[in-house]
Amino acid sequence: MEMKLVLAEKPRVAARIARVLGARPLRRFGVTYFVGDGVVVAPASGHLVQYDYPEEVNRVWDYPAVLPLEGLVLRPVEGKRRYLRLLEALSSRAEEVVVATDLDAEGSAIGLELAEYLGWRRLLRAEFSSLSPRELREAFRRLRGFDYPRAFAGVVRQVLDLEWGANLTRALTRAGRRAGLRLLLSAGRVQTPTLKLVVDREREIRSFRPEPYYLAEATFESSSGTFKATAGPFKEKPALPRPGSSSRAKVTIRPSRVPPPPPFNGTDLQTVVARLTGLSPRAIADRSRGIAQRLYEEGYISYIGTSSRRWPRGWGRRDFERMVELIARYPPLSGLARWVLRNMRDKPVEGRADDPAHPAVHVTGAPRRLASPYREVYELVARRCLAALAPDCLQRGWKVTVKVGGLEFERAGVEVLEEGWRKVWPYDAPKSASPPAGDGEEVVLKSVRVVRKLTKPPPRYTPVSLIKRMEELGLGTKNTRPTIIDLLRRRGYIIVRRGRIYPTELGEMIVDLLSKHVPDITSPSITAMLERGMYEIEVGKLSHSEFLERTLNQLRVIATKLKENEPSLSREMKSLLSSRGKSA
Repeated sequence: MEMKLVLAEKPRVAARIARVLGARPLRRFGVTYFVGDGVVVAPASGHLVQYDYPEEVNRVWDYPAVLPLEGLVLRPVEGKRRYLRLLEALSSRAEEVVVATDLDAEGSAIGLELAEYLGWRRLLRAEFSSLSPRELREAFRRLRGFDYPRAFAGVVRQVLDLEWGANLTRALTRAGRRAGLRLLLSAGRVQTPTLKLVVDREREIRSFRPEPYYLAEATFESSSGTFKATAGPFKEKPALPRPGSSSRAKVTIRPSRVPPPPPFNGTDLQTVVARLTGLSPRAIADRSRGIAQRLYEEGYISYIGTSSRRWPRGWGRRDFERMVELIARYPPLSGLARWVLRNMRDKPVEGRADDPAHPAVHVTGAPRRLASPYREVYELVARRCLAALAPDCLQRGWKVTVKVGGLEFERAGVEVLEEGWRKVWPYDAPKSASPPAGDGEEVVLKSVRVVRKLTKPPPRYTPVSLIKRMEELGLGTKNTRPTIIDLLRRRGYIIVRRGRIYPTELGEMIVDLLSKHVPDITSPSITAMLERGMYEIEVGKLSHSEFLERTLNQLRVIATKLKENEPSLSREMKSLLSSRGKSA
């Protein structure tokens, strides 16, 4: 009997797919799988096999170690052999394999790796962005051919991470051992330019010299009461007008319609939710145990690893109404959702950023109740969806200007006329206030003083602001950025104090050495170029084999240069350690 083997990325996802396909649970090798009519659903647990160097290359631990893809081996991931044994046993009965992993480069690569390792030949793809029963049923009704370009992009990323990381880490660690430093000194195509961002910001702060400037702060009296206004900044102390002076206020008013923000993409989900909840970006979006990842696996929100701020293609008004009706079934937000249903805008707001596989993060299910912190994350996703469907906020910005004694004092504010979408997304809303004086009204200067201020250096990065900067520069992906920051911390290159990121002496030394000997490694430009290449592979615009050959040749040049400079690298490392008072 012909049987389809359905590969899910994780056990919880396999269970949800099995319910839709009407498959019943069985257990083998300590793993639960599901059997139905002509179908068996089996889970992976992320990557079950991974590309690695042959044993002889790992045993010698030398560099340059730059091998083509066909020179690498697929090796089982430690601790996951039971999943592999199950898939191997089930493969013998399968006519076709349906890859139903996450629809991104990494998920597709999981399917391609297993196909190569287990000898699968006939591959199909189930494409879905949520685990709602409706979307899963539709995905299995319209199975597609396997997405090889997307899978190749994932494989290329693994190979580059392996070979760049191995060569740079071996170079630094061997130089460190010659200098008497018994540590694993890692480097990589993403972690090293990210570390340099932190080091550069710290040095900018250290070298910053504050400069004084002056503000004139005044209190005026109008028919409505007293209000404060400010003049400046000034390089020198200004001459102040005498209290008791009067002048006529000029009031400028600009009405505006403020549209709502778009729905979240994967980076927004990490950064905005982290800022509003105090959770770390990794706690929110980690692919193995993140809060938002669990909400996705439970079918409450769509796929979180998306770059898109756009709604699902082809959605019409009824689709948006269904989503809002779902949110209305969640008791804490039911009132707001019903308000949005009554006041839904004609065209939902969305952003420009798109994703070849997934729409923006949106609600796909309604829990009866959720425990903290799942509740907070779900409600922020739901509120963001509701906001994008709600009316504009109507407000008027105003500025009161008073010229007196040669100085021009100003006071500005916002008066909210109709809160619109801010009713469901109240965060960062301006404080509503009306102008404290009328246009042309005579006001009296009650008091005035000069305040001396100092310019401030740029702030240190927080995990959230560093992730935003990494996104701007094309460093890493929405899935890997939080893990890169954690890796830098584990390596002892950075520390986080009171939410701010500081480089350690060790981290600064690594940046100094690599910046001198192989500056390309520390620059975001080469990593951003590699990321663009992998995106073009994913969308079918670039050959993965040609791209790999070109970039590995580039790595070979860099690794060879490091090997030639290893003695001087070691001497400089020893000197830097000594000068910074750090014993080896």
